[in-house]
Amino acid sequence: VVLATFGLAISLVAGEIGLRAVYSARQSANSFDRLKAARRAGKPLPVRSTHPMAIIIQPSDDPKVVYELQPDLNREFGHRLLRTNSQGLRESREYATQRAPGSVRIVGIGDSGMFGWNLDQEQDYMTVLETNLNRRQDGILYEVLNMGVPGYNTQLEVEQLRAKGLAYKPDIVIVGWCVNDFSLPFFLLQKENYRRLDKSFLYGLLFKRTKEFTELGQGITLHDLRDYAPDSVAPEISKGADVEGVRAALAKLKRMGSEAGFKLLVF
Repeated sequence: VVLATFGLAISLVAGEIGLRAVYSARQSANSFDRLKAARRAGKPLPVRSTHPMAIIIQPSDDPKVVYELQPDLNREFGHRLLRTNSQGLRESREYATQRAPGSVRIVGIGDSGMFGWNLDQEQDYMTVLETNLNRRQDGILYEVLNMGVPGYNTQLEVEQLRAKGLAYKPDIVIVGWCVNDFSLPFFLLQKENYRRLDKSFLYGLLFKRTKEFTELGQGITLHDLRDYAPDSVAPEISKGADVEGVRAALAKLKRMGSEAGFKLLVF
């Protein structure tokens, strides 16, 4: 009995150590650098996640933008058609940065509402706006670009405009604001600490196959940031949340409007 008990204990410890080693290796394979390298090589992003957003977003090379929509998507997402253009905008066509004569250009920044969550392609309100404006047939070409990305807050929306939107020289910038813009951006990759002693990963694998333990084994998990501890988020991202973060982002947006000469609509 003593030998059997001792052997079982050794086996469990060895199993726990081995499982943690496997999970750590999987985490390394999911690192941001590996994801960026895979994206540049045109390979599928090897993110293990139970969250549907994992199949349509990618890490941004701009650390202030954090993540963005994958370019050139043409797939089903939530049983709806989703297309993005080469710039990662939810658009079925390309927009040249060079303005056409006699045109009015509108750029929209927002989150899932502007993106058109649970809507088919061409049903998002920015596309509807472009269609309705051009139906006027008043001799003006109206171009409306949808830069909405699910999970963005005001800070990331403004950084998206800085990084991508200003190149299109907009006449008007529309901000689709909502109350969760006070929050951290919703979706980020978060590393797991496999040296922690407060949980047994082997026990979770064998006896507690809940969503929590499924995600623990993925190494890096695409997370809903409403569940994050504030100290697990980089300071430059966490400071964009709450009232002061929104106020600072809107102040920056106002300065950008004055410098670039666009009119601003926030609703």
